[in-house]
Amino acid sequence: MVGASFAQAPAGTRTVDPVPESIYLKGHPATLPVSLSVLIHQQRWAEAAELAEKFTLEHPRDSTGFYWLGVARQKLHDPVRAIQALRSAERLGLGTPAFHIVLGIAYYNLHQFVLFEEQMQMTIRSEPFRYEPYYYLGIYYEDVLNRWEHALELFHRAAELEPDDPRSMYGAGYCLEALGKRDEAAKTYEESIRLIERNSGRFSGPHQGMARLLLDTDPYKALPFAHKALELEPSSPSNHVILAKAYERVGRLTEAVEELQLAAYLSPTDPSPRFALARVYEKLGRSEAAGSERQMFEKLTRIYGP
Repeated sequence: MVGASFAQAPAGTRTVDPVPESIYLKGHPATLPVSLSVLIHQQRWAEAAELAEKFTLEHPRDSTGFYWLGVARQKLHDPVRAIQALRSAERLGLGTPAFHIVLGIAYYNLHQFVLFEEQMQMTIRSEPFRYEPYYYLGIYYEDVLNRWEHALELFHRAAELEPDDPRSMYGAGYCLEALGKRDEAAKTYEESIRLIERNSGRFSGPHQGMARLLLDTDPYKALPFAHKALELEPSSPSNHVILAKAYERVGRLTEAVEELQLAAYLSPTDPSPRFALARVYEKLGRSEAAGSERQMFEKLTRIYGP
């Protein structure tokens, strides 16, 4: 979910995973054409987008093709064209609660936050006992507005409506951590970890959270949590960063460099791994490499911001 270390409250840089399966499969009531259904269930999104676009040309008054074209484009990380397709579906009458969540997520990832919140509130009005809009609103109030107390209320509401969801529980722990309530945050992360273990989930947030909490007080205890976070989601740059920080704290500097290099590779526009690399290279006595990383950090910060 996030990778910032809590020297102070975390910064809002997150994007939302483009449409979980539990939502997008409920977004349109119509039965899918068999060929498109196969591609969607196999998550072959490029082919699904191509077939859905063909369907829209053949059936321009049917919202089905536009909806699935929008979902596929979100999965392909193309939120602008996803919104165009989804708005076409909306104009053709589609308005299920799940559809509003799908459209809202696309708005969120384009930083169209007013429109995002509008879609979530529409879902709550039509289906008040659905947990997802509270969860996504919690991310918005935590990550964008930094209104930790209100975000905490939203995550608690989501957890009440779906007690088996570890992400809502993690979100609550994240807010508690940001509010400086470290003991409560740890208990909440531990509960989220139990939910993941019970359901064999692949979500790494609470393990990363526990590693963050332990970094300064007991980095050796932080290491297994950081390792587990990376095992659960190895493609997450923030998991490589948190493991690198744990390695740095215990003096395993070469391994810290390796993890930070992977983080920089996985998130090439993020300047923070470069800054950390410069620091670790200095500790290793590699001044030239440290200087190179500082230059890259400054360049990326100018282009993309901190």
